[in-house]
Amino acid sequence: MRYHETGKHPYSFFSLCMLKMSSWAHHDAGLVFLRLALGLPFVAHGLQKLGSMDQTIHFFATLGLPGPCAWGIALLELIGGCAVLFGLGLKWASGLLAINMFFAILLVKGKMGFFGGYEFDLVLFLLALGLAFSGAGMCSVDAKLGKGKTCGACENGSCAVHKA
Repeated sequence: MRYHETGKHPYSFFSLCMLKMSSWAHHDAGLVFLRLALGLPFVAHGLQKLGSMDQTIHFFATLGLPGPCAWGIALLELIGGCAVLFGLGLKWASGLLAINMFFAILLVKGKMGFFGGYEFDLVLFLLALGLAFSGAGMCSVDAKLGKGKTCGACENGSCAVHKA
């Protein structure tokens, strides 16, 4: 039987993560790399903020934001980045990280111009939106737990990759 007939994938979770050479694995491998590109910077920046909370709180105060906002953003970046890396609650995590980057551009980086200003923040914003719409893919904790569909196109039945 084929995958789309049984609803079960012919390969184990581990072998899927080893990038079997087929169209669905290429799609899912691409999502893993996108998750790495988004999750790693957020984990690093979250750790950086938490490691120097006095400076982070002071910076947020210069923006007119209270101390609890600094804690919330630092924890969002760390926990959200980890969630993105593992593909756990990815759509919520990336959606919240996209909102975070929108306000980072609006409140801080937008004034600096594109080059050396908001260019990297814009890339993270767009990556977060893309992952929020596409989903985590098969090589994720969500897929292993059987939560949701494998990608955004699966949800409306138009996926040619996973044949949901």
